[in-house]
Amino acid sequence: MNNLLYLELNNAMNGSSLHIHDCWEIVYYIEGSGIININGKEINFKKGDIFCLPPWSAQSETTTEGFRSYPLCIDDIEDFDKEFMVFHDNIHNDCLNIFERLYRNIHTRPKNWQMISATLIQMLCEYMKSWKEERKNI
Repeated sequence: MNNLLYLELNNAMNGSSLHIHDCWEIVYYIEGSGIININGKEINFKKGDIFCLPPWSAQSETTTEGFRSYPLCIDDIEDFDKEFMVFHDNIHNDCLNIFERLYRNIHTRPKNWQMISATLIQMLCEYMKSWKEERKNI
């Protein structure tokens, strides 16, 4: 079950200090670029990148230009290994559209907002699962 724990819109000018979460975190970078450090491994990020971080991953971000991101925390992602994965959104920005709808849904809380949120999170996870499978078949 992919239960929503939180979703924020970050506007970071300097990055973030080293921290951990006891849940899965999926981060979508909307604007800007920088470096994310995950368990001591540095990886460049840019607009459209999606990082899927398992629980207890030590992470921090640095940037010289600033960035905007949607960090989403959920309790579990079925069929995912306990290793971080990096994806890039498709040319239609399908995942960005899901994040934006999810963010609006959480903050406006329409009727059945919890069921709608769960469905959107499941859609996001299905995209990531399909990209993960595509990598296996290469």
